Amino acid sequence: MIDIKHTVHDTVDLVTVKGNLNRETAPLLNQALRALVDQGRYRILLNLSEVSLMTSAGLRVLVAILKATRPRGGDLQLLNPSERALETLKFAGLIAVFKVVNSESLGLEGFQRLPDTNQTKP
Repeated sequence: MIDIKHTVHDTVDLVTVKGNLNRETAPLLNQALRALVDQGRYRILLNLSEVSLMTSAGLRVLVAILKATRPRGGDLQLLNPSERALETLKFAGLIAVFKVVNSESLGLEGFQRLPDTNQTKP
């Protein structure tokens, strides 16, 4: 089971994930994040604080969305990953690839330092 919530903060999309991020649920997250990218929303702050399990399927989604956002002047930043999510990122050697922030305000601030893009406002 997975719960995905989305809120908009100006040009940044905050997506909060709760539950297991595995092969059954990863496609749901991929669909939600891909929809944002398809709408020209390239600045995504992904809250992983309530992820109780993350498998390689979840990692694939994160990497795919990162690869879709960065070339367009955006980013996928990880907000306060749970201990389990952090362990998975470290084990896969991906922790250095993502910007990880521990507070929503720091994450939102970090996007303000990115160069302006043609990102669509809601």
